[in-house]
Parts: sequence; structure tokens; C-alpha cells
Amino acid sequence: MRDNKVIAIIISLLLSAVFFSLFILYHRTLINQSLFYTQEILKYWSWGFISHNIQTFFILIILLLTFAGIGYRLLKLFKISPDNLLLEFILSTGLGLGFFSLTTLSLGFLHLFSPLVFYPLLLCSFLCSYAEIKYFLLSLFMAIKGARPTPFTILCWGCLSIIFSLSIILSIGGPPILFDSLVYHLAIPDIYIRNHGIVHIPHLLFANYPLNTEMLFTMSMILSGDTLAQLIHPLFGILAGLSIYALTRDYVGDRQGLFATLIFFSMPSVIFTMTFTFNDLSLTYYIILAVYTMIHWVKAQDLEAASSTNRMPVGQVKAQSIRWLALSGIFIGLAMGTKYSGIISFGILLVLLVSIMIATRKLSLKELSIFSLSALLPVLPWLLKNLIFVENPVYPFLYEIFGGVNWDAFDVQRFSQEMSHYGPAPAGVWKYLSLPLFITCDWSAGDIPIGPIILFFLPLLFFIKNIDKTIKYLLIFCLLYFLFWINTSMVIRFLFPGIVLLCPVIGYIIKKIQIPSLALKLPIFIALILNIWTLYAAIGEHADFYLKDNTREEKLLSAMPVKAYYQAIRFINESLPQGSKVLFIGEPRRYYCEKEVLTSSELNTEIISRLVKESKDTDQLLQRLKKLKITHILYNKNGLAWLNRQFNCLHWENEAQKSLFESFIISLPAVYARDNIYLFQITNHKQ
Repeated sequence: MRDNKVIAIIISLLLSAVFFSLFILYHRTLINQSLFYTQEILKYWSWGFISHNIQTFFILIILLLTFAGIGYRLLKLFKISPDNLLLEFILSTGLGLGFFSLTTLSLGFLHLFSPLVFYPLLLCSFLCSYAEIKYFLLSLFMAIKGARPTPFTILCWGCLSIIFSLSIILSIGGPPILFDSLVYHLAIPDIYIRNHGIVHIPHLLFANYPLNTEMLFTMSMILSGDTLAQLIHPLFGILAGLSIYALTRDYVGDRQGLFATLIFFSMPSVIFTMTFTFNDLSLTYYIILAVYTMIHWVKAQDLEAASSTNRMPVGQVKAQSIRWLALSGIFIGLAMGTKYSGIISFGILLVLLVSIMIATRKLSLKELSIFSLSALLPVLPWLLKNLIFVENPVYPFLYEIFGGVNWDAFDVQRFSQEMSHYGPAPAGVWKYLSLPLFITCDWSAGDIPIGPIILFFLPLLFFIKNIDKTIKYLLIFCLLYFLFWINTSMVIRFLFPGIVLLCPVIGYIIKKIQIPSLALKLPIFIALILNIWTLYAAIGEHADFYLKDNTREEKLLSAMPVKAYYQAIRFINESLPQGSKVLFIGEPRRYYCEKEVLTSSELNTEIISRLVKESKDTDQLLQRLKKLKITHILYNKNGLAWLNRQFNCLHWENEAQKSLFESFIISLPAVYARDNIYLFQITNHKQ
């Protein structure tokens, strides 16, 4: 056994040396510019960053406490007694977040999106859950008071605090500028808020996705603008890390739980995704909770089997088991209500559930129904919304069965191709052989890797005999998720649920192999320090954007990804009269525009293309635009060329259609022209 440990450690050290070398190689330019970044940060740092956001941080704390308090009241309805305070907190907060997502959706259906509704809602929720909030705060105080942290523990939490602080600076140091955020993560909530409720948004594919996280963005934007919304995803990242710690601590050990958490936050893809207004970590958080509660169901099943010998009441144990299963269903339902990909995890958990029942010879249709119905309930409002708005509950999927508004066979084909073209550059078998490098170290592929720590420890699993069944369930879940991932969209953040649940597995390996302290701590701390450095460099490289005490508008006019776009949007906001309606061509982004906008996502056919195909000449095209009450056209020439090259968004069927479009654009009078972005006026246009 001792020889096996030595061999295992040698293999891990060799793998670590290789992958850390590659990891650092990709960062060599960053490391060489450390002095420059420090100078830039010192040059632009202003305490105004903190003073300007005090109100936002205060509201975030109130929201978090309210989520936990309301969630704890809901948890009591299940009559479940979690083993410890941390488990109570993460389960309660998950339920609370889901409750406010669905409450916001319900208020949207009633067209009650207003500060006059949400501030009283928040106040009443806080007061109603005051006793639960007080319980959590007092328990936290007592836990901190009774803690006896070691220097190593203090160092670990110090590193994590630095990572959280740098992530927050990247999150709210400037206004949102990421493409996906401006297309839908924040744009859809903005449209809903302007319309005071949920409305149909035509030609925007993503508006028909489940949007639990975006509902929290909506609530945050109503309460305190998009700065508060930018803190919601980092909050989910921290909660996911706490969930990994709780899961590992419960089933492996406290020390291993800390290591699992450090590994989670050592992944560059995790900490950078935390800073985006995305929904990947909210999906991951709910899936962790669904897996966690299902493991508790397995534990309750074991207690039920042992109840005949230890004289425990069978009915009580059975009821507790079913409640854990229902709770697991609710969390996976919240995951499906966050992203369609949550259905992958639902399928995997259902397979595990049936397999466990068959293995224990206790196949129960009642329990399968409870799990499935509990999972359906949280996602059902989104399915009904789609059925009403676009006639397809799972739009854009299953087009052959349900069809769908503004969607056709070509859109289905393009969507399928787009969802499968991500991943390593090599084709064929080399694509799959290069996956370890792509996932762990390759920054050059346009994605953010997870770092080498997982590959450092995972091979040691082969040296462990009699693996615990909880760890086996986690491994099966991760393996099945990985197999789905490599056959769909190989975007690394889409793999988070299958990657982060390996962190408890790594904790288990650490415990079983009994790796020497230096061999264990050194690679983890190297990864953490590199992560801290990467965040620090990202801030330093754009210190004038993140730290300089500029106005919001000055930052938008200086940020290269949105500079030309925002200049045109500012002109529209300041120059166009009230009641104007602008058709965007070659520009899926609509956030920041205060006028009514009609545009399509990058995965939809351009609206102008559909209109051209329905028109015989430019006069008829003009009449169709006027029928839609279009007064202006924003034409991003470079954007359209890129979108058409990348997604075939125009999809001309013949040269005549292309010629009609080009002649129409040439004939329009421009009221704005800059950086190949044009604003044409329609109302007064004469052929």
C-alpha cells in the first residue's frame, strides 16, 4: 500500500509539473507585466468605488438575509431537520432564491414591475422572516465566536477573501459590456421593466428560455439598478462554493471540505464566470443542492432498511426519505427553470434514482412520481409562458412536434450546428484527445480553462479500493454529464455541474491516499495565487475602466467592446423623438437603448431578411416597415457582415433578395454615420 501511495504521488507530481508549466506558459505575458499593472491600479484607485456602492452592498445583504429567511420558512414546511447550520443555510437560501425568481415572474404576468411593488415586497418578506434571519445571524455569531482557526485555515480564507474582493471589482467596477449581457441577460429584464411586466419579445430566441436568474436580475434592477444585478451571479458562485464545502464536510471530512472549496475557487473559469451577469453558476448551485439532497435520500433509505433492527419508527423514516426526495426534485426543477441544460441533470438523477431503487429492490412508482412532479412544478410557469407566447413549451426545441413562432427548419439546422461547433480546434479523434489540455490549460481557444488541479488529483482514484458509494454516485453523475457535454456545446462553463462535483471526490481522494501536507497544499496554493494574479492582471490591464472615478457614460464611451455601439445608442437616446421605433440590423445588442427596439438575436434570421423575402420591391418593403411602425433603422455594417459570416443570419435564397436589400439600404437617408454604424430615417423617406 505504501508503494502504491508513492507511485500515486509521483504520477500526480509529474502531471502537476506538466500542466502547471503549460498553465504558466499561457500567462507568461501577464507575469512579465506585473509592475505595469501595479502602477495602473495605484494610478486609478479611488475610494469612491466603495462609497458609490455602499447602498448596493447594503441592499444585497438585505436580499441575502431575506432569501435565507423566507427559504427557511419554506424548508420548515418539509419538516426536514438538516444536520448542521451550514446545510440549513444553503438549502434555505436556495429555496428563497427560487421563491423570489418565481414571485417576480408571477408579478410580471400581472404587470406589476414597479419599485412601489418590490420595495414593500422586500420589506414585508424581511419582517415576516425576521425570526429566521435572527436565528441565522445569532448562530453565525456563535460559530465565529467558538471557532479556533489554525494558521492554515486563516491563510485559506484570506486567499478566498482576496479572490472574492477582486471578483466584485470586476463585477461592478464598470457598467455591463459583455455581449451576452447586452443581448439578453440584462436586455430582457430591461424590456420587461420598461413594459412593467412580462411581454412577448419577437425574434429574440433567448427570451423564450427559462429565466429564473434573469428574474433575480429584474428584481435587482427595479430595486437598485444593474449594479445590484451584477452582484447576483457572484453571490451564486459563493453559495456554490459553500455547498461544495458542506457536501464534502458531511460525507468526507471538515479538512477535506476546505480543500474541496479551495479547488473549486482555484478554477479560473469559475472565478471569471462569477464576474459576468450570466446564469451558469446559478444552474450549478441548484444542481449541487439537488445532488446533495438526493444523497440525503439515499442516507434515509439506508436508515429505513436499518429501522427494523434499531427499533426506529419505519413510518417516520419513510416520510423523511420522501421529503428529501421531493426537495431534490424542487432543486432540479429550479435548475431546469434556470437553463434548459438543467434537464440533462434531471435525466441523470432520474437514472440514478431508478438504478438505486433496482439495486435495493425497492422500485417505487410513488417515489418516482414525487421526484418528477416536484421537478416539474418550478419549471411549469416557464413552459406555460412559452406555450402562450410562441406555441411551443420548450421553444426552440422539438420544433418538429410543436413548431414555433418566428422559427423554421433552417433556424433549427443553424441552431444545432452552432450548439455543436465549440471545443478544441483539432478535428476527429484529436479533438477528444486534446480535451484534457483544452479543459485545464488552454487560454488560446477563446475559452477560460479550469486549471490543472483536478487532473493533478483525479488519477489517484485508481489506487483506492472499495470506493464509498456516495463517491460512486458523484462519479457516475460527472461521467454522464461529461458524455452529454462532449456531444453538445463544448463550452467549459457549460461543464460546471460535471466538474465542480468532482471537488468532493478530490476531497475523498485526499483523505484516502493521505497525501503528505506539502504535496497537497503546494499545488492548490499555486493555483490560488495564479487565480489571484489573473484577476489582479485583468483589473490592472483595464484599471481606467474598473477603478477610475469616471461617470457611467464616460466608461461606456471608452470601453472598446461597446464604444462604437454606445455612441450610436447615445445619439438615438438624445436625438430621436418620443415614440420612435428602431429596427436594428446587424446588431443583436439592445441594452442601453431607451427607445423601442425591434431586433433579432444572433441565432435568429435577421428581421429585415424576412421582410425582404416577403416584398417584391423597395416600395413594398418600405410599406412593411411602416406597418411595423418602424421610424428608424440602425445598421451595423461590420456587425452584419460578421453575423452573416458566422451564423448566415441573412440566409438569402437568391441574388434578387440580396440586391433588393442592398439597393434599399443605399437609398435611405442617414442621420448618423460613424465607425460603419448608420442610423437611417424611415418616416420621411421617399422613393
